[in-house]
Amino acid sequence: MLTKDDYAKAFHEIKNSITIIRSSLQLLEKQHPEIAEFEYWQDSQESLGYLSKMVLELSQARLASDFTMKPVDLNSLLDHVLFSIRGVCANKDFHCECQINPALPAILADSFRLTQAIINLMKNSYEAMNEGGNIILKAYPIDQFVRIEIIDFGGGIQPEYQQKLFTPFCTSKQNGTGLGLSITRQIVESHNGTLEYESRTGDGCTFTIQLPALESSIQK
Repeated sequence: MLTKDDYAKAFHEIKNSITIIRSSLQLLEKQHPEIAEFEYWQDSQESLGYLSKMVLELSQARLASDFTMKPVDLNSLLDHVLFSIRGVCANKDFHCECQINPALPAILADSFRLTQAIINLMKNSYEAMNEGGNIILKAYPIDQFVRIEIIDFGGGIQPEYQQKLFTPFCTSKQNGTGLGLSITRQIVESHNGTLEYESRTGDGCTFTIQLPALESSIQK
């Protein structure tokens, strides 16, 4: 039976092979620019990009079961999310409006994995709006929980995809792997939380993460 280390080595070798192939193709195009006009050249580049993305997301899915749970200051974590999203969503026409309660209770979490989950959702919103427009990030306490909402205005989710939105390999995106939302929900549920969505036809979509607050940090 393969161990976690075996899987890690396998993913590493596959990623290395993809990097070598991509470098070779880039060198070939640099030396022979005319090749970019050949039939299937662009398709080959896109297929390689899809394969690279697939390997990365499968690797994330494998790691989504390895957590180091500690008390986490959610306000600090969301500050880090907002800093990180600037690098992922660099379009100057993309804006994020923050409505974050400054006194959120602490939670028990793997800060790296939870950050990954929230960024995945914000990146989805960014892509749904064709890499422009505004999204709203809300975070507030409710009863014994903390709720995080990512609200976009990208037109909503097509009805035929709504029932299988979190199904692996199901996607409406060109060159999408259909793994991002599945991995995100896996991460949230591993934090004893829930991930739900509301699609507003013709307007946009709201994804809601709800996580249990640390009892000792809940303001009475």
